[in-house]
Amino acid sequence: TRIVNDRLAEARIIEDDINNPVLPEDVIYTPLWNSKSAMHFALAGFMDINDDGIDDREVVKRLILINNGKIDAEESNGEIDGSMTHHTRYLIIGEQPASGGDGATDQARQGAWTKMINQATDLGVEQVSFQRLLDFVGYDGEKRTIPLGRNASSDDFEGPAGSATDQRGS
Repeated sequence: TRIVNDRLAEARIIEDDINNPVLPEDVIYTPLWNSKSAMHFALAGFMDINDDGIDDREVVKRLILINNGKIDAEESNGEIDGSMTHHTRYLIIGEQPASGGDGATDQARQGAWTKMINQATDLGVEQVSFQRLLDFVGYDGEKRTIPLGRNASSDDFEGPAGSATDQRGS
């Protein structure tokens, strides 16, 4: 759910078995990671994860890299760094650059974005929205982690109105 640093991430537990609970140091599975080969990606467009109007491309790149992925190419400020090949599996597509605004820069961004989509089509690279990538890796924003066990406090569990909720009754 959140990248902590280059070698540590928080994960969302989507399945749990009371007879085999998740414990510290357990290996976490991600569909992007494969010990035998890295999945190859290309990135194009504006990628705003938290709707704050700021491009979160670096977060998307870290999510890919921390899961043993490789970034073959990316569009950035109207330029294409790197190149897609037959090894590139996915083109992650963010929002199309805006038209209007500062003229030549916007035209360059739109041109690079369109060129990457055309290259992906020519190479047979699957085109995926960046939101689908986030869903694929289980990214659910930067949520707060609540400790359980002896370190748990009823103040850590908030109800719908923001008030502390007693979890013992459920």
